[in-house]
Amino acid sequence: MWSVVHLVFLLLVYRGICSQQETCTDLNFYPPTNDVLSVDENDFVNVTFWIKEMACSQTIFFHKVTVHTKTNTGIREYDGTVTYSNDKCSGRQSIQCISPTGPATLYKQVNRSHVLIEWELTSIPSGDFILIQKKLNVLCRPQFIDRYPTVVNSGTVNSGTVYRWMFNVKAYTTVVEKCLLTSSSAHNSSILVKCTLTGDLPYPLLIVVIFENVSMARTTWFLSLCVEGGLSETLNFTTPQSGMTDTAQADDARGSAKIMKRSTVSRERHPDGLIYGDLDFTSTRPCDDVIDTLPEMEYAAINQVITDERPIRSFKRNVLLGNR
Repeated sequence: MWSVVHLVFLLLVYRGICSQQETCTDLNFYPPTNDVLSVDENDFVNVTFWIKEMACSQTIFFHKVTVHTKTNTGIREYDGTVTYSNDKCSGRQSIQCISPTGPATLYKQVNRSHVLIEWELTSIPSGDFILIQKKLNVLCRPQFIDRYPTVVNSGTVNSGTVYRWMFNVKAYTTVVEKCLLTSSSAHNSSILVKCTLTGDLPYPLLIVVIFENVSMARTTWFLSLCVEGGLSETLNFTTPQSGMTDTAQADDARGSAKIMKRSTVSRERHPDGLIYGDLDFTSTRPCDDVIDTLPEMEYAAINQVITDERPIRSFKRNVLLGNR
């Protein structure tokens, strides 16, 4: 499952200074305050921070840093506290000291509800108070729900056939930045294809427009979708010849045959690309066409009855029916 959290630093800093107008301490961060930290949704944000003491007329002997995370409903989640006293660091909950004298690390799992992280620094006896807020922008990477496309013939453009590959996906935006399609049969060459996201979020429908010159060969494809939330996983799948789904066409079988109702036994598609169906050869009417189709990823035995000049006998055998 693939989403992104962007941590944007240094939005707001408040300082309360001592009566002598001195600022004796500061709070430093790694990565630096002008960086953006990206984290997968439901993963952990990891920020290191430490106290920096500056030249001051007072001797500071105690520092306390308290960290909260705010949600989009206004709730402040307590993440922990770290104290520095006599050069010793002590942390609690999600805040841990890296070494006995610091620095400390915030290690917290975040999701789409988290919008802000606050660090509050208090120093004694100077009375320094620093509040640093860091905004969390949670954007999700798109995720493919369907592992194979549903293929629809959309007609012809400039005498060429146009197909639509459709996938159910999970995404929090319909703004598509790009779709990259790579073919394993064309020396891994990549092309940008037209993609749209339509329907209700967070489960829209991804439509990829494919022209016949792209989809003629049966090959393995690698598809990546980039939206505002980042780049999806790379989906790899195989399409049949001419971009069509694995359903039996009229020229796939000859004889007095009819594909019967699909079997209730489901299997993964056979590695050699063949499909399976129930064929009934008992009809006395000559027929060269398969007059029904078998949905993709369905499995069934083929029942065949044969009669010859010798005493009639019936038997059943398994036959594989494949696309050409």
